[in-house]
Amino acid sequence: MRLNNPVLIREMRARVRGSKSFVVHLLFLTFFLLVFLPIYYFQLKSPAPWSSNDGIFLTLLFVLLGFVCVVSPAFSSGSITGEREQKTLAFLLVAPLKPKTVVTGKMLSSFFFSALLLLTALPYLFLAYVVGGVDGLRFLLGYILILISSLFFSAMALFFSSVSRRTASATAISYGCIIALVLGTLALEAYLGSRPPLPNGEPHPLSGAFYLNPFMGLVSLYLYKVEGISNVQPYKSVPLPIWAVNMILLSLLTLLFWWLTHRRYRKLERI
Repeated sequence: MRLNNPVLIREMRARVRGSKSFVVHLLFLTFFLLVFLPIYYFQLKSPAPWSSNDGIFLTLLFVLLGFVCVVSPAFSSGSITGEREQKTLAFLLVAPLKPKTVVTGKMLSSFFFSALLLLTALPYLFLAYVVGGVDGLRFLLGYILILISSLFFSAMALFFSSVSRRTASATAISYGCIIALVLGTLALEAYLGSRPPLPNGEPHPLSGAFYLNPFMGLVSLYLYKVEGISNVQPYKSVPLPIWAVNMILLSLLTLLFWWLTHRRYRKLERI
C-alpha cells in the first residue's frame, strides 16, 4: 500500500482541516467522558474496587464499538455518492488515477479518521488497564478488534456508496446491514436456541451467525483467558475462539467489499 496515495492525502486534509474535525472530537470525548465517569464512580463504590476492572474494560469497549457502528458508515457512505451529487465524479473518473488508488484512498481516509477518534479514547482505557484486572493481551486484542470492525464498516459503506445514487440511500442501506449484523444475528441465535430439543435430547444446532457479530467477539474476548481458552466456544470443531474467527471473517469481508467496490468503479469509468 502506498502511503502517498493522492486521494487519501486529499480526503484526510479535507476531513482534518477546519472546525468540523475539532467539533467531532470534542463531542466524542465529552460523550465518552459522560459514560466513563459514572462507571468509574460505581466501581470505586464497590466492595472490592481494584480487584477486577473487567466490567469497566468491557463497557468502554462496547461504547467504542457502538460508536464505530454509527460513525464509520457515516464517514464512508458519501465518498462516491458525494462526488456524484457535487458533479465532481466525472473529473475523478477521468483523472490519471488507477481505480485501486481511488478506492483504497476513499476507504482508508474514512478508516483513519475513525481510528484517530478511537486513539483519543485510549487514556480512558489505559486507566482501566493501569488500576489492574485487565491483562495487556486482552487490552491489545480488544482495540484491534474494534479497528478491524471500523475498517469493515468503512469498506461496506463505500461499496454501497458506489452502487447508490444518493448519499442518504447509501447511508440507510449501510445502517440496515449493521443492524442486521448486530441485532439480526443475536435474534437468529436466540430463536434457534429457544426451540425444543431434538428427539434424541440434544439441542438444535446454532447457525454460527454470531461469528460475524463484533459484539459477540468482545464478549468472547472478555471471557478469554491468558492460556488461550475461551469460555464461549459453541462449536468444538472450530479450534479458534469467537473473537479470533470474528477478526478473520471481518478482514475477509473487508477485502471482498474492497474488490466489489473496485469492480464497480471500473464499470463507472467505462460509462
